Amino acid sequence: MVRAMLMVPSDAAMTRDLVGELSGLDGIELTTEHDVGKALRVIPDIEVLFTFFAERRLLEAARSLRWIQALISGTDRIELDEEAARRIALTNARGFHGTPVSEAVIALMLALARDLPRIVRNQAAHAWQPWNAQLLADSTLLIVGVGAIAAALSLKCKALGMRVEGISRTVREVAGFDRIRPREDLRDAVEQADYVVLLAPADASSRGIIGREVIAAMKSTSFLINVARGSLVDDDALIDALRHGRIAGAALDAVNDEPLGPEHRYWEVPRLILTPHMAGRHEGSIRALFPLLRANWRRYRAGDLQHMANLVNR
Repeated sequence: MVRAMLMVPSDAAMTRDLVGELSGLDGIELTTEHDVGKALRVIPDIEVLFTFFAERRLLEAARSLRWIQALISGTDRIELDEEAARRIALTNARGFHGTPVSEAVIALMLALARDLPRIVRNQAAHAWQPWNAQLLADSTLLIVGVGAIAAALSLKCKALGMRVEGISRTVREVAGFDRIRPREDLRDAVEQADYVVLLAPADASSRGIIGREVIAAMKSTSFLINVARGSLVDDDALIDALRHGRIAGAALDAVNDEPLGPEHRYWEVPRLILTPHMAGRHEGSIRALFPLLRANWRRYRAGDLQHMANLVNR
């Protein structure tokens, strides 16, 4: 039997579905934990970890760990040091979020363009006050980070009549994009964009990539949408820009301080829509992972770690 741990947030529905699937895998002895402190007591004997995140202190105690299956695309919250990365296989859930995240981005673009928060406020106040909305058609979308989600989003936005440009470390042709530019062109690219959507992975090179200089270059009528990681955005610069009307608005599904506490500055910032890091979640999001989990489990049991799906090159 292989001792495995499922490390998840305290989410009853999510835990039930995952436990049901993982418990049925051949040869597994499954432990489920929500709290890092409790997980530390059993992690030394755990061989396989299924998780959304893993703190360095947990991984340092994981003497028997051989494989981590991240349950999301990003692995920046799997805090493997260099030595651990050499002995532990890491796989992610890349490719499963194109549809839900791209739909979430379109919902946020429409909410900003039509000022849905104002509509809701007026409804609560019984106020009938029409105004002119902005159109997505004929506008320019700039996607920062061109991967699987960006590819899904670009095709949907082209169907809506938008011009789509991308910023990527690798300049290439991708279906749905009118143009892809290198990261060095970011400041110039935002000058022409009506919507700037962040999909870049979180790493040292992307930290604070949307800072004061880039935000200052954006049009006063443009919108910023972050469905990636909070670390990509300079909070002070964005708050200042929104409070002074230097950009038209923003929508953040990811922030630096998650979960966002009730006293956080963002709650009181005008022209800002906040969603609780849920762009990739939908009713079938966990079940969609099951074929990947089964396939990688079979490869692991066969000792074929090199051919596991979505193996991360660290």
